Amino acid sequence: MILIKKNEILKHKCSSICNECFKKDNIIRELQKEYDGMKYSHHRVKEEYDNLKSEVKRLEEKGFKLVLNNYIDQVAVLKQELAEKEKKNNKLQSYHASSYILERIFNITPDDNDSEKNKKGIGSEYHQVPPPLEKSYTFYDDEKVAKAISMVD
Repeated sequence: MILIKKNEILKHKCSSICNECFKKDNIIRELQKEYDGMKYSHHRVKEEYDNLKSEVKRLEEKGFKLVLNNYIDQVAVLKQELAEKEKKNNKLQSYHASSYILERIFNITPDDNDSEKNKKGIGSEYHQVPPPLEKSYTFYDDEKVAKAISMVD
């Protein structure tokens, strides 16, 4: 009988231990499932992070290219403006050359003595226009005509 009692005590102890082991096994399975879920989540987060990282890198390169293209466009606009200004400058220099010609050929000089005459331009040189024509619509000077006749004779 003592053996039976000891056997029952051992059974009881063993079953209580088995119950504890069963509970712990259940906890371990639940924790393993949770670990697998976390591992899967970590893997997905890592993939998404890599995708995000590559997207950010692509956008940075694209942004850099956009900024670079913007600078190139600005340089092109500035070059065009420079070319237009150079054309205007060349035109002004050609006007300066024209004024040089006007000064030399038409004897128009910007000095203080004839300033009123020179300000008005070539069309204002009324004093250089020959006198009105006579009745026969020919210009002649009596002295020059007499001189010419004397040279012929």
